Amino acid sequence: MTGLTTAAPAWSAESASVASVVQTPLIVAVLGLLAMVSSSMALLLWRSLGRARWQASRIQRRLAQYENMAGNLPIGLHEVVDDEDVGPKFIYVNDRALELMGVSRLEAEEDLYAAFSNVHPDDHEQVLQNHESARKQNTPLTIEARFIVEGRQRWLRIESWPREVNGQFTWPGCTTDVTDRREAELQFRVLFEQSPLAIMLHDADTGEVLDANRQAWSGWGYDSIESFQAAKPHALMGPEYGEEQALEGLRLAARGGSDRFEWSSRHADGHVLWHHVTLTAILLSGRTCVLGVCLDITERRAAEHRLRESEAWFRRILQDVDGVSVQGYDADGQVRYWNRASEELYGYSAEEAIGENLVELIVPPEMREEVRQNLQRMLEGEDIENGELELMRKDGSRVPVYSSHTVLRRAEGEPELFCVDIDLSERKAHEDALDRMANYDALTGLPNRRLMGVLLEQMMVRARRAQSSFALCYLDLDDFKPINDAMGHEVGDSVLVEVGKRLHRLVRGSDLVARLGGDEFVLAMDSIGDGPELEKRLRFILDGISRPIELDGRHFQVSGSIGVTLFPQDDTDPDTLLRHADQAMYRAKAMGRNQFSLFDTEIEARVSEQRERLRKIEAGLEQGQFRLHFQPKVRLASGRVEGFEGLVRWHHPESGVLAPARFLPALDRTGLESRFGDYIIEQALQQLQHWLQGGLDLSLSVNISGPHLLSEGFVDRLQDLLSRYPDVLPERLEFEIVESAAVTHLERAVAVLLAVGDLGLQISLDDFGTGYSSLSHLRSLPVDEVKIDQSFVRDMLTDLNDYNIVRSVIGLAEAFGLRVVAEGVETPEHADALRKLGCEIVQGYAFARPMPEEEVSGWLSKHHEESS
Repeated sequence: MTGLTTAAPAWSAESASVASVVQTPLIVAVLGLLAMVSSSMALLLWRSLGRARWQASRIQRRLAQYENMAGNLPIGLHEVVDDEDVGPKFIYVNDRALELMGVSRLEAEEDLYAAFSNVHPDDHEQVLQNHESARKQNTPLTIEARFIVEGRQRWLRIESWPREVNGQFTWPGCTTDVTDRREAELQFRVLFEQSPLAIMLHDADTGEVLDANRQAWSGWGYDSIESFQAAKPHALMGPEYGEEQALEGLRLAARGGSDRFEWSSRHADGHVLWHHVTLTAILLSGRTCVLGVCLDITERRAAEHRLRESEAWFRRILQDVDGVSVQGYDADGQVRYWNRASEELYGYSAEEAIGENLVELIVPPEMREEVRQNLQRMLEGEDIENGELELMRKDGSRVPVYSSHTVLRRAEGEPELFCVDIDLSERKAHEDALDRMANYDALTGLPNRRLMGVLLEQMMVRARRAQSSFALCYLDLDDFKPINDAMGHEVGDSVLVEVGKRLHRLVRGSDLVARLGGDEFVLAMDSIGDGPELEKRLRFILDGISRPIELDGRHFQVSGSIGVTLFPQDDTDPDTLLRHADQAMYRAKAMGRNQFSLFDTEIEARVSEQRERLRKIEAGLEQGQFRLHFQPKVRLASGRVEGFEGLVRWHHPESGVLAPARFLPALDRTGLESRFGDYIIEQALQQLQHWLQGGLDLSLSVNISGPHLLSEGFVDRLQDLLSRYPDVLPERLEFEIVESAAVTHLERAVAVLLAVGDLGLQISLDDFGTGYSSLSHLRSLPVDEVKIDQSFVRDMLTDLNDYNIVRSVIGLAEAFGLRVVAEGVETPEHADALRKLGCEIVQGYAFARPMPEEEVSGWLSKHHEESS
């Protein structure tokens, strides 16, 4: 702006004096008039000035309001003028703009470029270049750059638009924080680029590829997005598509909003690709685009093609395969495929079966609902068990088959189900024959000893549940041996067959008749007491046996002696029951022929004696009379002590120290056996803890009987015992079990041993070679160690058979990756022979006898000195 100046008239002192004399009256008049005019003008001017001041105040207030509003806006506002003298500078900038750029008002007003002082170094040069370019060309300015303010990075968008006022340009504009948008764009871009799906953005009208991720351009065989964008749209289509068809597909998607389909396309090298495509129409800056998301299904389509070819091939093969019945059917159970083996197995021709419901056709009525439910579960994705069942032939007869089902799910269309049935008729007949051989007496057809034991155990369970009783009878024929010796085995066998038939007729349907062998039979008569009814039934049976037997016109007569025991009065296991009945049978024979006898008081006396022994053992447990003695296990190569075996001894107050043979047999299969075993385990844990406290880190093994191992709650009790001794590592405790204990109830034993192993304990198979030794048992049992029985070790130097057995056991253990320990090593020669055979650990009198706990430490010290 420029100021206006006015010059005052030049008045002299003389001229003023003359005028005052000559023109005084005029002057006075003029002055009076001027005074009047001036008063009026002054009043008018005063009023005008008042109005102007009021308007200016109003404008200032409004301006202040606008400035306050601008200052409180969430965006920055500014205006820049390009001054020819000082260059660009702010003529207005609000607080938000200063805050966003991280500069003070003083800095910004002194130097516009201070506003760019916090721009990220990587963006700074480009920001200045864009600013200078817009300033020189008077063009709009748009900048997005990173600013670092107080250590925090933010993205700002600065926009200015040139405006000419009185020949001078200013740039009003705004500053916006776009950090959230830029970070969202970055995250989107990362997802876009790293997506396993091919993603492309097309112009809906031209088909031009506006953007694409790496998965897209590399998946189609291009080395960059630029080369991908340069390709014509139809170049990505399959051989059957032209350019116009490609564009029309994009336009249809744009008009419809979205579309999904499978389509073929061409790789850059020319081979065909298949994709599942989802097209979605979107609007970007007023431009209609189509977003395509593509999943490569080339391999799936190829697999489907191979599957179709394979299916056709298999159908041809299965049509003629022998012994494998194959049926194909749909989700409703309607038969679609029926091969020749199905015709032979079920009696229906393919023409008869196809179109019928498979369940109604071959499944027996009582099974149909269950089968339908299983098929529905299979259609819903569940796995159903394959297995054996009986299906129905056309003539109504049943046929045993092994049946398996599968679902073939296609990419399109309904699922197809297949059933494969294998005829088990021959196998079942063979199994039945084997079952009869294993469980029935070949001569009489009655249950044999093995099956009798199973059936007897079942009768005991039923009797306990029903609180009823039964009589177990052991029958031995009188005068049979003379007939057999005189007339020969053929006649003798015929007599036995006839006796078996008679016994079967003489008892009720719920009773059991079995032949043990020779001329010995067993009867178990259900729901009968020990009074007159029992006597009447036994006499009826004896009379029936003693009637003459006619064979080829000759008559033979035999009688029987029966021993009887009653359950549950005699509440033991099946073997003991049978033994008691056998003992009673000998009493009956002593009474004469054709007699019966009940289990007598002499046996009961022995039972009482057994109970007294158990009472004393129980008292000894309570008083701590049973203690472990320890025999070391020594590694031959180094002489190092690997651990000890704990052998129980009874420190009897009257009889002294008793060996296990004096008391352990009394515990066999008694209720006290498990309690005694638990006591020994706890003694072992206490000893391991005592050794640890004394600085000895040793392992300790103890023997576990079969009934103890398989007793109810064994694993839970063991876990509780281990928890009481947390300092003792479970792997320091080893259980030695004998083979016979493990394999008597193999499945249960394996389950328990696995649970024991899971707790961390070691398992040793004791006395290996004396029981049921077999490769299958060694393979089935989860053991860590095998102990060679001392009976073989003792004589291995003089008996070649024993030597070979020892060598074989060592080889077996090595083959199965098990440790092997030889017990009963009594001489250095035994130890040397075992070492040469590869046995690393031994135990026996050659090193030490079992010793009490107080002698262990001294023995270890002495042994260490001798081994050094």
